[in-house]
Amino acid sequence: MKDKITAKIGKFIDDITTLDVLTLSGSIALKPDPRPEPGAGAGAGVKELAWDDYFKDIVGKLKTPDDATKLEIVAYTHTELDADSVNFYRTAGTEDALRDLHLRTVESATKARLDAVAAFARVFK
Repeated sequence: MKDKITAKIGKFIDDITTLDVLTLSGSIALKPDPRPEPGAGAGAGVKELAWDDYFKDIVGKLKTPDDATKLEIVAYTHTELDADSVNFYRTAGTEDALRDLHLRTVESATKARLDAVAAFARVFK
């Protein structure tokens, strides 16, 4: 049990000491797969989209794209705890809304990491 806890703490520290944000643009073809609304009887016409399944499908397409998947890296940021970082922005349209979204995501994720480090430190005070 102690080894498990130690491993989880080590993974947590690894996770909070680096930050990777990748912003993509493009297209991923997914087949709509509506499912019956929860609690609806057989043959019910009301459907909802299976959002959790879509998320899994999107991640799958990113890992193993097919011919219909077209992706462009808009921006990438890698930051270490000591503030060393690597940033990439596509050449064309670097002032667009996706670049701004990327920068806001980096800022938000950095704040979340700092808050997690502070919380972790309070546990061991």
